[in-house]
Amino acid sequence: MAKWTKEKLQEIANLCETRTEMAKKFPNAYAAAGKTRMNCMEELFKNHERKGLTLEYWTVEKIQALADKCKTRNEMEKKYRNAYAAIKFSGKTVDYFFRNHENKGLKNQQWTVEKLQAIADKCKTRKEMGIKYPNAYRVASRRKIIDELFKNHERKGLTLEYWTVEKIQAFADKCETRNEMKKKYYKAYFAIRKSGKTVDYYFRNHENQGHALEYWTVKKIQAIADKCETRKEMVKKYPNAYAAIKFSGKTVDYFFRNHKYEGFSDSHGFNPNKPAYFYIYGRPDGYLKYGIGENAKTRMKTDCKEGEMIYSISCEDGKVIQNIEKAIKKSKRLITNQAEVDGDYFDGYTETTVKTDKALNILVDIAENSANKQGYEVS
Repeated sequence: MAKWTKEKLQEIANLCETRTEMAKKFPNAYAAAGKTRMNCMEELFKNHERKGLTLEYWTVEKIQALADKCKTRNEMEKKYRNAYAAIKFSGKTVDYFFRNHENKGLKNQQWTVEKLQAIADKCKTRKEMGIKYPNAYRVASRRKIIDELFKNHERKGLTLEYWTVEKIQAFADKCETRNEMKKKYYKAYFAIRKSGKTVDYYFRNHENQGHALEYWTVKKIQAIADKCETRKEMVKKYPNAYAAIKFSGKTVDYFFRNHKYEGFSDSHGFNPNKPAYFYIYGRPDGYLKYGIGENAKTRMKTDCKEGEMIYSISCEDGKVIQNIEKAIKKSKRLITNQAEVDGDYFDGYTETTVKTDKALNILVDIAENSANKQGYEVS
């Protein structure tokens, strides 16, 4: 039996216009992609027209006919799941097909979106809604609309007022290292990000700033760096050693001074003598990632594959772009290595800040001012 990888399944899916066609022509591959095995059918057809569903059959009239046979929406979803799924692509809503039904097809008229919103508006936090109105909260959670119900609440309904700076500091003071706090008091640790302070702040008076770095001597870090061909390899294989560089009294450049291309990949290294561009993109984990590169398409496939490109500057003179990045790293207007401060390690984690409009405006302002000072006018 062939070993099905997502890449092989994607190649087969790309040969088919619809999921039905794939099931008929390549039944083994279709079965492998199903829910009981690899469960990747949605991903395989995410770029197909109508996501690969043969929805030309499901006219509004046919869907309505089946809806009229059912008393509730749940009944239709169970008995005629294909028709129910086709609603999403019919140009109409579920409300439309059940507009003439008793209670609009809902099992309990009590739980309309409007009524759930009214209940949410009575509560300051999500926790309060869960305690006072558990049934309404369960319904909203099941429908995945909690975020929508609390979008206009302070802190979006999250109960973060408990974690004051003083309380977080008290927990930090009980721990010798950051890792100890993360393991013993993980709620307090993760509240740091929204407290308006950094991890460095809470461990400013700790030995080694809360890092268990007495183990990481310069010699030990150098030995690990010498095992790696590139900086990226060290980040992936030895994240603790790489993080220890910051407190070793040396720089990353020092440990990779004798490496080929100074530890940069020859295919992704930056050449300031070539045209280049500066970019900012939003990551789904709440960071803004900034950086420089020579090939926008390559960067979108690597760094930006899970995010959204927000801003970029292109220039024929790569030195202008290089100086923009240096200006940002020297700036004291915002933290420019937020992921590193939070202890989140991924490719490019040292060029990150919080994903807010204010931080974005500051990054853009620094970039454009740097370019203007160099005689390059940003269009």
